[in-house]
Amino acid sequence: SSQGDSRFALYEGDGDNAFIGLFQVSEGNGIDAVSGTDGIEAVCADLGPDFEHGAFVAQDDEHDTGNQNIKQVPWDRIRGLYAPKVE
Repeated sequence: SSQGDSRFALYEGDGDNAFIGLFQVSEGNGIDAVSGTDGIEAVCADLGPDFEHGAFVAQDDEHDTGNQNIKQVPWDRIRGLYAPKVE
């Protein structure tokens, strides 16, 4: 994660681990954006109907109610930003 600007770097997972791009977890559907994270995790496995190809999970330092929380994003949404490079 790039804590200074609340973005996340994506790299290829094989070969020379080439840089692919940056992405943010933006607000939407009544959920605020991720800002100032202290931890992330990415899993590329079938985690059920909402996360069939995996998930990206980020701790969100600032929540609209003032508490920290966790945001989960289906891996397909991130993969779709950079297709066909990311599989």
